[in-house]
Formats: sequence, C-alpha cells, structure tokens
Amino acid sequence: MIRSILTAAALFTAASASGLAQTGPFDATYDTQIPSMRDEKGYGFGEEITPPVEAVDYLYTLAEAAPERMRVFEYARSWEGRPLVYAVIGSPENIARLDAIQANLRQLANPSGLDEASREALIADTPAV
Repeated sequence: MIRSILTAAALFTAASASGLAQTGPFDATYDTQIPSMRDEKGYGFGEEITPPVEAVDYLYTLAEAAPERMRVFEYARSWEGRPLVYAVIGSPENIARLDAIQANLRQLANPSGLDEASREALIADTPAV
C-alpha cells in the first residue's frame, strides 16, 4: 500500500508546465514548488525504505503544497495507533467539487429510482475514479 501511495505521490508532482528543472522517477517535468521525496526525506523514491509514518507525513506535505490538487483523508487507525490514509489527487476543478463527485458516485452505486436521463447526466458529470 505504501509503495502505491508513494507512486501516486510521485505522479502527483508531475506538472505540465515547461521549463521546470526538478527531476523525478518518471520521464516528466516537475513543479519545483512541490517538495520532492529527496527534499523532504533526503533520498529519492526506491532508494531507501520509508517508514509508514514518514510516508503519511509526505502525503500531508504534498497536500499542503498544492491543496487545490490533492487532499488526504484518514479513514482508520492501525492496531498500533498509526493513521491509515488515502489521497485524492485531481485537477483543481475536480478537487473543488469533490463533495459533489462523491455524491454522484453514491447515486451511481445505487441508481434505483433514477431514470435513464438522470443516470446519463450523472455519468457525464462524474470523472473516472
């Protein structure tokens, strides 16, 4: 799970802006305003094992650096009391309407009572997740 979270975090740091010099694990340009794993932990992805608490801390660091593109949610605690989290990464437009997207997904999960036109409108308005 931590590996997939860190992969998502690495993908999150990729930016479409040109001329950014920060390097990363993928063939992409990176936003220098987003702290890299090396900036935060002193090593790059895959170079060392990251303890779970530090991986979670890094996700919160990413969310603080770009709150318009990422949110972190705690959904439970481990038996050791550590937070278990997931990250939602998306366009600023989708993050701004995250509550509406979640409501749409709930309706689509149980579409009984919705006519075909309403279902199609929800599908058209809801990004793939």
